[in-house]
Amino acid sequence: MWSYRPRPTLSPYASMNQGRTPNVTDEDYSYITSQELEEPLEEPSPVEDDVLNIKYRDRIYQTCFPAYAIGDGKLKVYDIRDRVGLLLDLDDYQTRRVRLFYKGRQLKEPGALARDYGVKNMSEILAMIRDDNSRDTYNGGYGSDDDIIVAEDGSSYGGSSIGADKGSSKRRKGRKPKKKSKASGSKDGDSVGSADSPSVDLAYRETALNKLDDIAAYFDRELAPLCIKFTRSPPMDPTKRDDEHRRLSETILQHVILKLDGVEPNGDDAVRSRRKELVRESQQVLHQLDAAKAAN
Repeated sequence: MWSYRPRPTLSPYASMNQGRTPNVTDEDYSYITSQELEEPLEEPSPVEDDVLNIKYRDRIYQTCFPAYAIGDGKLKVYDIRDRVGLLLDLDDYQTRRVRLFYKGRQLKEPGALARDYGVKNMSEILAMIRDDNSRDTYNGGYGSDDDIIVAEDGSSYGGSSIGADKGSSKRRKGRKPKKKSKASGSKDGDSVGSADSPSVDLAYRETALNKLDDIAAYFDRELAPLCIKFTRSPPMDPTKRDDEHRRLSETILQHVILKLDGVEPNGDDAVRSRRKELVRESQQVLHQLDAAKAAN
């Protein structure tokens, strides 16, 4: 009869220690001090969120987004706009009226990536809310007419603007007779009015162009002298220079660029072209202000 006897378990280290006593030294031990026992184990530092500083009026709201959301192209303009709506407790309609600016440039396309506008972690975004309850009124930046920058003596600068203001004023003066002739021709008959596209509202065109001219005149009269003064001799004190640069830039954004944005072309190429021209000139002034600030 067969009998079962279990085989001895073989250790993979048996051959190493067979016939020998292991040589153990102090170096084979790791000692824990009493100080290490008292200190808690260090946890790995969590990944820091992306942070944006949202400036509205005279307050700055710091808000967080998932880490690397900006650099990885996951954060879009409408994400920032919606976050502003939450921070300011706006309803859906007001949130859609939020306008965002970064370094003088409007983040205009809601579906665009924030990084495509140069936004990065810790960037400061200027938020303004367009108020349609009153004509050409915007509620943002400084928030009241008392804070609008006004030149003390615009006449001392000759009323000139940065970037060929004289040419733009000539264009404005030269266009008014054309508008009158079109309006008078449309009353006499349909032959003159048919030269324009049937979809163009001549009355709206004249109103829109007048609005644009008013905005341009405000810039030439009130802001251009101060901008020229700043670009020619910025304040030597860094704090005063930064403050003056900020006030000028935000006033141009609030009372020029945002108001230009509020004049809808309604399919009229003349209105669209004029508005685009004025926005481009305003942005050039912002760039000159930035350059003057950085040069000192």
